Amino acid sequence: MSFAQITRNLNPRYVELEEKLVQEWQHPQNGIAEPVIIMEAERQQAPTHLYVIWSEWKDMSMRDRSKLILNAYERAEGRNFALNVAVALGLTPEEARKQGIEYAPVDAAA
Repeated sequence: MSFAQITRNLNPRYVELEEKLVQEWQHPQNGIAEPVIIMEAERQQAPTHLYVIWSEWKDMSMRDRSKLILNAYERAEGRNFALNVAVALGLTPEEARKQGIEYAPVDAAA
């Protein structure tokens, strides 16, 4: 049996979107429609589910979206928090609607 790993050349667009997502995590902006970041955890130290709804990545694969979310979350919050992520799902608004994911704005200062 041979082992291999997937290699990908990082598209400059990917790098740009990751940076935007890191900035939104570190400095949330009220009044900005996207990206919408939804973080769910049942309780302290429970596995975290991250959903990012964003039109910007309509042409990206689901795999690349998830990887981007995890990378951005680790950069913004640190490795210990990132290790607790069980789900990292990137969706466009249309995909979120189709999957029945409903959300309402939350004040970033809250």
